[in-house]
Amino acid sequence: MRKGKEAFTLIELIIATSILAFLMASIYSLFYKNSFVWKVESAKIQMCQNARVCLDMMAREIRTAFLSSTNPHLTFKGKRDRLDYVCASNRINKAKEYDLCKVSYSLGGANLCRWVKAIPGSTSESGGSCSVLALNISSLSFMYYDGAKWRESWDSTMGTPEDTSDDSLPLAVKITITTYDEENRIGPLTLSTVVIIPQENK
Repeated sequence: MRKGKEAFTLIELIIATSILAFLMASIYSLFYKNSFVWKVESAKIQMCQNARVCLDMMAREIRTAFLSSTNPHLTFKGKRDRLDYVCASNRINKAKEYDLCKVSYSLGGANLCRWVKAIPGSTSESGGSCSVLALNISSLSFMYYDGAKWRESWDSTMGTPEDTSDDSLPLAVKITITTYDEENRIGPLTLSTVVIIPQENK
């Protein structure tokens, strides 16, 4: 070897390689943690958005629920895990045309389903259709406010299906849904909203 030129020793190479490996491992660990946090937050935002859109849609429709003393088909019946009511729904592909429809919400497996059917006396009577409002829903519940307390069920006929003079809507409906992440990156997320139902002056 020429004088004045020195090569790296084996120990120096090992030390340099170790330092480089440590730095690479640290960078990878930091990247992995940041990536995991981003995925978790992304999943949480997605779950929250899906649940909120679903709740907003149900709230808009429930606000249009109504009863009629002259039509026994117009009812509002709710249980803890299901809601059935009648509202004026826009006809498919018919702008500014409405039908009286029976709308139902319930869980079908892990899907929140909306079932719609035109009721007798409306302009058309179809067999009904079902659509999925949200996926990965583990629970759906409704509560009904009568002005004094929250109840787990509601029947607008109040036990008198033939007499509609005492039929009434709840003052409010509380909807609660719990959604989950399919990849288990985050725990279940529960959201709820309270829908105020306009009351007709009697």
